[in-house]
Amino acid sequence: MLLKLRPILYLVFFILSYSCMNTIEDNVKSKNAAESNVKMWYSQPAGDWDEGLPVGNGYIGAMVLGTVSQERIALNHTRLWREKKLKELENPEVAHNLPKIRKMFFEGKIIEASKAAIDLLGVQKGAAGPDPYQPAGDLFIKFPDHKQVTDYRRELNISTGTTNVSYSHNGVKYVREVFVSRADDVLVVRITADKPGSINCEVVLSRIDDPDCAITTWTEENRIGFEGEFVENVRFAAAAAVLNKGGQALPVEDAAAQVDIDNADEVLILLSIATDKETDDSKKYCLSKINTINKKADFDALLKSHVAGHRELFDRVELNFGEDSRSNIPTDRRFEKYQAGESDPGLMSLFFQFGRYLLICSSRPGGEPANLQGIWNEKLNPPWKSDLHHDCNIQMNYWSAEVCN
Repeated sequence: MLLKLRPILYLVFFILSYSCMNTIEDNVKSKNAAESNVKMWYSQPAGDWDEGLPVGNGYIGAMVLGTVSQERIALNHTRLWREKKLKELENPEVAHNLPKIRKMFFEGKIIEASKAAIDLLGVQKGAAGPDPYQPAGDLFIKFPDHKQVTDYRRELNISTGTTNVSYSHNGVKYVREVFVSRADDVLVVRITADKPGSINCEVVLSRIDDPDCAITTWTEENRIGFEGEFVENVRFAAAAAVLNKGGQALPVEDAAAQVDIDNADEVLILLSIATDKETDDSKKYCLSKINTINKKADFDALLKSHVAGHRELFDRVELNFGEDSRSNIPTDRRFEKYQAGESDPGLMSLFFQFGRYLLICSSRPGGEPANLQGIWNEKLNPPWKSDLHHDCNIQMNYWSAEVCN
């Protein structure tokens, strides 16, 4: 069984971060995080979204599944929420009642004040509760011929905020690298092969079928994307530039947001997402982002600036329980052995750092707070709407912010 990224585990990792800091303070040092156990890796693709590897920059989130013949990178944006109930609750005729309700709360009349909030603020029956956090879409990279492969490895390096999927097919080694840059505010994907002219794939942008959201797709040479609009007029867009070295990039005009790659040496994909909270024209905003970067599109430079920004936060804390003798074992197998009662201090330090990693990736200055699932969600109606619950959930998400530096 793989270690699954269900919402409850996000909380477990943050709790672990908090509890560890109170019991092993002497072992926590500000050193280079590369010395720590910082890699989660697997010898098979994700079986479903829960088993994917998360990356993010506080605004754009992505879950990398690593499937061979059809890579799926599930996309999110921190500000993409429905607003149906929010609009239902709008009532400008009741604001004058607010001071009276506040006064009752301050007088300790909690029950009376709560009832007055419902009666005097005109909350409609069934309108209470949050609107759901929404998936932004999916980036698919399809390799129809890649069915039988060897030497498969799927890896997340939490010290650099990068994922890496590698395997061999017909004697050629293929590598896919994915990260979300905070410095450039784009998702970056690079596909390479150790034999020139070996990359043949289809790059597609789409979104799950949703009766409440109209999607308009477009393809313009090597740019693809879509614009979305919910019934309550919430608007957003995603756009990607598909850049090839060698071979050809062929736009598929009669298909939805698709570019086919033939016989390339290397492929670089730059993807941007925007909502109507940032701009009045989400498509134009996205294209501006990727076109600006395209002028200096150099993977190594993009990676360098991304890693530097990520490590500025990640490298502040190291947790060391001694030499890790099990880093050569896939993370899911280590987890199974630990559940069976075997000691694995290295796995505990990895979990500790993974908790910090999730908060770094899902919460940055200027963005929204980390929600119940951080920044990652594939469902139109996620558990508890992926809401920002004020009972204890927000506090639990941020326990590691100060004590873990």
